[in-house]
Amino acid sequence: MKNVVKAAALVLIAFSMNANASFILNGNPALSINTISINESFDDFYGFSQNIINSSNTGLEETNTGVFSITQFNGNFALIATFGAFLSDGDKDGGSFDMNVVNNGLGSFLFIDDPDEIILLGSNVTDISFKYFKNRTDGFIFDLGNGFDIDLTFNISNTAGLDNLKMLNGGSEYVLGNEFRISSLREVPEPTSLVLLSLFLLGLVVRKRA
Repeated sequence: MKNVVKAAALVLIAFSMNANASFILNGNPALSINTISINESFDDFYGFSQNIINSSNTGLEETNTGVFSITQFNGNFALIATFGAFLSDGDKDGGSFDMNVVNNGLGSFLFIDDPDEIILLGSNVTDISFKYFKNRTDGFIFDLGNGFDIDLTFNISNTAGLDNLKMLNGGSEYVLGNEFRISSLREVPEPTSLVLLSLFLLGLVVRKRA
């Protein structure tokens, strides 16, 4: 019987190690967020000052819009956001807004444009006052690690020149309100599958003893 218990435990451990991280919007599993796979580091993908000085250069920028996306590189994840635009028609007025971030999970900011716009209100609360000029952007990179234990709440206020907020989702997108939450959802095998595997192991042990 001890062997059966050990075998079942090994199966559970193996499945847990193979579990995948996924992300959801506003605590709703039906609102899953598809990640964007990239072939360069998060910093390089953000491309600060690579082409347009003092701006993001992801290629995702949109005029008067805050664009959020979860990117994946080498098994790690990051939430990348850009605000404003320098595209064809550009952002002719610039913009500003305040963003409050409550982090009740793991992860941390890798980069915020600009550092002097940040106020830390505790170990898990950050206030940022973004201000960007016309034809420029602001933004940030938030490291999500392996994607587990993520729980972020965003509250955006005092907006000027920021008309839309969106979360990219593969070939589609979610329209965001001024307050939204991004959290991780661990995908594990269904209980039925684990029961069937345990019964199979039990059958093997019983057969061997017969």
